[in-house]
Amino acid sequence: QRPGSNGLVPRAEPTPAKALVIQDLQKDLPTELITDDIQRKYGVVVREKEGQLDADIALKLRVANGTHTAVAHVMALCQLLMTDFLSSHDDEGHAALLMKYLDSFFREQILMGVVKTDKFESSADDAQHVYDDWRRRLIHAHFGLSSFFITQNGAAKGGIRIGPSIHDLVMHGQPVTCSTVFALAAILRFLTPAAPILTPKNGIYKGWLDKTARHGGPTSASTDSSVTYADGLSYNLEEGWYEFRCACGVTVPSIMNGEKPLPEQLASFATTQQPSYYEDVVRAYLMKDDGGNLSDLATHPCTKNAFTVLVKAVSAVYARMVAGDGMLHILKEMNFEANCECLVDGVSNNNNNNLDDYRPLHYRTSAI
Repeated sequence: QRPGSNGLVPRAEPTPAKALVIQDLQKDLPTELITDDIQRKYGVVVREKEGQLDADIALKLRVANGTHTAVAHVMALCQLLMTDFLSSHDDEGHAALLMKYLDSFFREQILMGVVKTDKFESSADDAQHVYDDWRRRLIHAHFGLSSFFITQNGAAKGGIRIGPSIHDLVMHGQPVTCSTVFALAAILRFLTPAAPILTPKNGIYKGWLDKTARHGGPTSASTDSSVTYADGLSYNLEEGWYEFRCACGVTVPSIMNGEKPLPEQLASFATTQQPSYYEDVVRAYLMKDDGGNLSDLATHPCTKNAFTVLVKAVSAVYARMVAGDGMLHILKEMNFEANCECLVDGVSNNNNNNLDDYRPLHYRTSAI
């Protein structure tokens, strides 16, 4: 119930512009369902042309779900437990920072991907309308979901919700910006166990929260301060740990023989490393079908250099995250609109993503 309502007013979000979308290619629905009044009052939208529903689904995945995934992992790691935090005016300005990050991610990446894509027909105006509607809900004081709950299946969601925008951008010669790199690195940081572990019980791993000591945590999640956020999964803010599952398996010969779960590959580094040490596992994740799902970018002669730059950029930001620099600190110092090549040592400025071993790093303001 809404606070201060004496139990009379439920917490609720505004009605979405597309609360119910119906495909009616043969125009069989009664005319009462296709009036402007029905859409305005109840969010009922009827699609009568082939491909319109496909565009609606794609826009939902890229815009609403994509921005949700981009923000959920950093919020959970930073102990911002509900997404309605984004509606607040906290003293540190963290809510405003996170919304600035999402606005840039949509404007510079998702929107441009929609304009360039060959997979469905849509327009910049269509994408903007979806984001405007979603953004109003996201910052509504009575619309809030558990950030930990949203992180479930994060490895696959990175490929389903964020991967398509990356694919369209790279295939059409558009830059991948730092906002996208941060989103991918945050997913990998969340999926990194606090301590190396093989064959975890019930497939559950234990991670460590941002700005807390990295350790395995207690053997049981049954303490009074533990909170269950999903079936069999808990977090404990007092002790600085959380639990997660990840079924994504990757093959990284330089680390382990054969295919192993992504968290075990990430946890194999006993101490924090330089970015180059993480590149093989980051590459493997981004190429995996149930991971980043970008394998065609890695093999296509016109995009493989850009994919290599993306791998190196994600590795650089991920290295800082696991080193304990602080997720929001990294986010605050970032130029979200900058080409991600600025995160990489040895990338030339001639916009063709060529690697130059003699070119020094010129972006990162604090060393790892």
